[in-house]
Amino acid sequence: MRRDLLADVCRLDRQIKDYEAEMRDALAATRNTLTALPGLGTVLAAKVIGHVGDVGRFPTVCHFVSDTGSAPLDGSSGATYITGSTRAATAR
Repeated sequence: MRRDLLADVCRLDRQIKDYEAEMRDALAATRNTLTALPGLGTVLAAKVIGHVGDVGRFPTVCHFVSDTGSAPLDGSSGATYITGSTRAATAR
C-alpha cells in the first residue's frame, strides 16, 4: 500500500510540474510581466490572466481595479477601523 501511495505522489508531482511548464509557456506567449511582481508566481499569474483576459479592454487603471476588485477598501468609521477588498473581489 505504501508503494502505491508513493507511486501516486510521484505521478502527481510529475503532473504538477508538467502543468506548471504549460502555464509558463502560455504566460510567455502573452508577453506579460506579472511574474516579476514579488509573490506572484506562475500559477497565480496564470489565474490572473485567465480571469482578466486582455487588460487592453480597460480604458484606465481605475476601471481595471474596479472590475478586478484589486483596490483596497477602507470601510473605517469613527473608532471602527476596517480594511479589505472591494466588493467586486468578494463577489467572485
